[in-house]
Amino acid sequence: MTRKPNSKGKVVKAPSLVHKYNETMGGVDLGDQLIAQYETQFRSLKLWKKILFNLLMTAT
Repeated sequence: MTRKPNSKGKVVKAPSLVHKYNETMGGVDLGDQLIAQYETQFRSLKLWKKILFNLLMTAT
């Protein structure tokens, strides 16, 4: 459990898992932003091809 003051200054308990999730969420947002740049090019592809291209784009 981690403790963090809220906007009114009251200390609120939160599971440490929530804190870890919030720390690493930025990487997911960045990945989504990068994929969104290429998404319009592959609009007519089948789902499996779209997933394959997204994996290749994020691996490079």
